Amino acid sequence: MMKYKILMPALLCLITSGCLFMSEPFKPINYYDLGKTPEPAGLETPARIAGVKMSGPYKSSMVFRLKPNELTMNDYNKWAQTPETLVKSYLTAFMGQSLRSEGDATLLNANILAFEADLLTDKPEAVLTVEWTVAPPQGAGKSMSGGIKSYRTEMKDKTPACFAEAMTISVAKFAEELLANIRTANKK
Repeated sequence: MMKYKILMPALLCLITSGCLFMSEPFKPINYYDLGKTPEPAGLETPARIAGVKMSGPYKSSMVFRLKPNELTMNDYNKWAQTPETLVKSYLTAFMGQSLRSEGDATLLNANILAFEADLLTDKPEAVLTVEWTVAPPQGAGKSMSGGIKSYRTEMKDKTPACFAEAMTISVAKFAEELLANIRTANKK
């Protein structure tokens, strides 16, 4: 019994000394957003963002594709919000006053399939792949449209800041194309 009284404190000292003498250097966590808010484009008819959801491993950590079938998450460089919240906020700012929370409006739905930096090539790219639908107001007698598309924007460098800048451009391309599709759907 006496042997355990001496052995336990010695073992405890050994374990805690590893924490004191082998600490890793502090590494700050950086947060990124989608850049400046776009000028509202406005629509002729009201629209409502019914939902933006996310498929895949894309949470708040930035995701980089280093091999064809391998994604790496960077826990020290993160998005300020989840990708679906960032895209929804961007679309909300882009659509401006034409957005309605209720009532008869064109419904927008989006499912983000990829929100990553593709570092496989010599020229890295920010990749946004989105599945979207546009449904005209009920009773308008118009058909629903939609599609799946990847928006690729070349990054200036393989840094998180360049990734965020390029992703902002990819989201802007998506917003512009979505607006064009809404206008086309409302004319039919």
